[in-house]
Amino acid sequence: MKTAHTIPWEAVVEGCPPSKAKRLPLVVSRFCANIHPSIIADALNNVAGLNSEPAQHAGLGAPGDDPDSPVKPRNAALAMISRTAKSVLVELSFPQQGDVATLTSDGETSVILQACARPLFTSRLEKFEYRRDAFARTYVARYARLNADFHTFIANEPAEEIRNFNPEYQFLNPTSWGFSPTSTNTISSMHWTAHNLFRSPTPPKSPAKQPPATRQRFKDIFEEPTIDRGDPFQCIPQLRQFRTLCQNSSSYAQSLAQSLGRCRLFGVRLSDTEDFTLSPLSFDHAASSLIDYLKEACQWASEIQSTADGYSAYLLRNLALELLEIRMDAHATYLALDEAYAAATYECEPTADAMGRKLNQVRRVINLFDGNLQKQLPLLRLAASTFLLENWRRLLAPTYRDLPPWWLDGCLEQ
Repeated sequence: MKTAHTIPWEAVVEGCPPSKAKRLPLVVSRFCANIHPSIIADALNNVAGLNSEPAQHAGLGAPGDDPDSPVKPRNAALAMISRTAKSVLVELSFPQQGDVATLTSDGETSVILQACARPLFTSRLEKFEYRRDAFARTYVARYARLNADFHTFIANEPAEEIRNFNPEYQFLNPTSWGFSPTSTNTISSMHWTAHNLFRSPTPPKSPAKQPPATRQRFKDIFEEPTIDRGDPFQCIPQLRQFRTLCQNSSSYAQSLAQSLGRCRLFGVRLSDTEDFTLSPLSFDHAASSLIDYLKEACQWASEIQSTADGYSAYLLRNLALELLEIRMDAHATYLALDEAYAAATYECEPTADAMGRKLNQVRRVINLFDGNLQKQLPLLRLAASTFLLENWRRLLAPTYRDLPPWWLDGCLEQ
């Protein structure tokens, strides 16, 4: 159904002055019949910088939200643009509510609100700022190419510099995604520095008296030394963030384990003062949380498999990407858990046997999730149209690159 709401579409996707932009009517698809069009119209105006005041309704109106209250500029939607020769697709991420809206247009007739969904990862991030961090990292890995020469993610590369990818991806207002302008003798572009993201909270003056979340770094005698490859995925800032949070609460133990596991998986070298291994307490909380999360993800994946025909076509690629991201995060978390178990076993700690049993439970749930994924290879192959798989392969440390996990062995690009 067409509405009275119009969008200065060229100002949104091309950045031209609003006075010269063609205003197109907003059409709401049947998948989004419950979304009020003014929410999307105001959000698009806001991310394009067309409003002098913070936009009203800049979220998707989750239950309990006050739709009439203005939002802070930092709470506004993040916009990602995919261009082809004939059409443009915009994904609006709303960290405040944890939702993603997808719009398309041919630039001539109308703008269509095609889909609205809530990624599974937002369910475990209670605070807005951590959801915003998660959205930024997720979309950078998907749509910004990792430049191997400069060891950094680059936004909005010219189309002629991108090989074998169609459409062309563009971050609207890259600085809001954490990109910073960088210029050298050979390249001038926006590099991902995670500026204003992964902010560590102020450590409590009187932390709660509980067993420590970390212990001294355990190193296997056969472990190869880590070669300094930089930190293009900005793993260290997030590791610091969750380590600080875990000083006073064990509820972020899974996020701490995942952040540490990413450092191991991607060969990020930590200084002696920052490196650590999970304590038995953090191991137990992280393993239990991962088991619950993967069980939820297994149920979600099964529902997708049985009801895929009912999904909007514009959601399917995002579903494929999210399933693979859940698996990759589980892989990283498992590395941190396995390291903690190895430390307890080596030092003959009384908790080692219980940790071994819990690690076996984690492995069984991961295998169950893998079984569901491998039944959905046609769906997962949609991820090959983004940079995600190649970015992950480039990030892998040499230890893990020689024998990559199955979703990075090329089967999804065939």
